[in-house]
Amino acid sequence: MAGLDNHWSALISGLAWKASPASTARKWSRGEWRRVAHLDYISDRVAALWARPLRLIVSLPPRHGKSELISHWTPVHALAVDASKRIALTSYEQTLAALYSRKIRATLMASPGIGAELSRERAAATEWETMQGGGVYAAGVGGALTGRGFDLLIIDDPIKNRADADSPTIRRRVWEWYRSTARTRLEPDASIIVVMTRWHEGDLVGKLLGNRESGDSDDSEFGDDWEHLRFPALAEDDDVLGREEGSALWPERYDSAYLRGARFESGPQEFAALYQQRPVRQGGAIFLSDWWRFHETLPEPTRGVIQFWDTAFKTGQENDYSACATMYDAPPDYALLNMFRRRMDFPALVRAVIAQAERYQPVRIYVEDAASGQSLAQTMGDRALVSAIKSDAPRLPIVPVRVDADKVARANAVTGYIEAGNVLLPERADWLPMFLHEATEFPRGEHDDMVDAFVGALDQLKKQSARQGGIMAWEDGGYRYI
Repeated sequence: MAGLDNHWSALISGLAWKASPASTARKWSRGEWRRVAHLDYISDRVAALWARPLRLIVSLPPRHGKSELISHWTPVHALAVDASKRIALTSYEQTLAALYSRKIRATLMASPGIGAELSRERAAATEWETMQGGGVYAAGVGGALTGRGFDLLIIDDPIKNRADADSPTIRRRVWEWYRSTARTRLEPDASIIVVMTRWHEGDLVGKLLGNRESGDSDDSEFGDDWEHLRFPALAEDDDVLGREEGSALWPERYDSAYLRGARFESGPQEFAALYQQRPVRQGGAIFLSDWWRFHETLPEPTRGVIQFWDTAFKTGQENDYSACATMYDAPPDYALLNMFRRRMDFPALVRAVIAQAERYQPVRIYVEDAASGQSLAQTMGDRALVSAIKSDAPRLPIVPVRVDADKVARANAVTGYIEAGNVLLPERADWLPMFLHEATEFPRGEHDDMVDAFVGALDQLKKQSARQGGIMAWEDGGYRYI
């Protein structure tokens, strides 16, 4: 535990630059390193490797500083704290790993104050040592690591591009290299850091996370407990950095407008993987990924907007979300105008229903007539209660709906409309990556709230479109057909 002792003694003696890779970078980058919230967060987690063996996965969008922090400054930091540490630095090809190996060595040579003196006996770009016996070995994924043992294994972008990510052969090759080569070269109490932009649900990260995404074999044979830091380019609900939904991860470099343009150029599903770190399953069990139609501008509604709420008002991280789908028909198609999802207690849920109604002016608001939905329908039907919550709240056209408990059967009943291309999605919506991820993972995914709301709204639209006269609108205290 010499490294841990050196780490804490450095802090006590005032060498605070040894506290983390980011603080090391700020000290020795000659003013080039700037503080960025997501990189500071990652750096603090990486610094935990001095307290215990680390199993860390970092998922970041392209060009957001992941390699500079992990493949450059993390090894510099590790050798500053303990120059006897042996580090394996790997990437999809050896030339990229060697590039960062040279950067690490150049930083140490230019900064004697770091304290890691380089050996002259072994000083190649792909393999060099310190006088204390540590050093860096750079290799491509798939390359040999035999005959060596390492205290820190860094795997930085093991997949080169979309073609490689979509190749089962290459994905399997990466996985077998990790299992049979890289993972077996670790010393006792060694740490592993995997940093990559996501491409595919069956990539190395998907495998290491115990098949919550890939559906294939997992890493349980090693008993590793992975910590996964996922940073979407545009913030989602419960963001680890506390960002508001839709805000950019690194706004000084790539602001929200730039990222929305990237989503338009790359397409919603590619954006969900590369930028939001939510790779979409290619060919889901019920909703296939290539069925969806995306439009920059949705057609105008012909007969009014409806909303469908799937509710759950218990608080806590383990509870379901409440979700609201706002849809309308534009014959012969149906358009999903907005998807709202949030964990809320009951008072917040009531306020959200009012806010969504005021924003979109639905002609009907459908609420599942079960559990929290019953309470919501009763509350929203009581004018006095609604007025107490918001004095100028409009009279809301709440309609309780009894639904079949079989979610899969309900979803299967509407897939024909999606497969035929009759469901339109707005391609620039902030909520789109989350919705596509949940839809393509359904019914095996962790959450199904948005799918339930969407299916409920689509089912009501197709029922109402079949009625003579169209759908019903609220007017002067009652409904009429429009």
